[in-house]
Amino acid sequence: MRTTLILLADLSYQVGIIGLNEYLERLRVADELFEPDELESMSSDEHDLNSNHSMNSDREDELSFVGLGKWKFTPGDVDCFPSVPHGHLHVKTSPIRVNPYTGVVFNANNKELAKERLKKKEMIALWSDSKFRDYCRVEILWYSDFAPRYKFPNAKHGKMKLPRWRKR
Repeated sequence: MRTTLILLADLSYQVGIIGLNEYLERLRVADELFEPDELESMSSDEHDLNSNHSMNSDREDELSFVGLGKWKFTPGDVDCFPSVPHGHLHVKTSPIRVNPYTGVVFNANNKELAKERLKKKEMIALWSDSKFRDYCRVEILWYSDFAPRYKFPNAKHGKMKLPRWRKR
């Protein structure tokens, strides 16, 4: 039963039906509903697999996208500054953030760090990655549900029209 609940939560999150907070809540509920005698009937490998789902930080790391080896894009980030989505330097709690649409990097006081701005090659590398583009689409859809009145400032041709920083 628990495995089914976790599978449904995984699928719902990956498709974009639910956001990160709802996903983590469903995993918590699945853990609470899990019967102790059910645990004994499972093989040790299956138990190890299921116990990984209860570690929220590990799961969040697994769902995150790391761009250019240093920018961590975390799913379900409710903060919309500087953009949706945006990356944090190395860890999701870092005050240094990057706007992937413009390449502008900001410090903790929301001031631009001009010397840290992403170069054209870095922008092309980031936006050429199909996994990053897919991640952006999912995050845009999630944030549209989370904050329906939010106006996407980087969406000149519609919020689902991603930049053309691609190799030709």
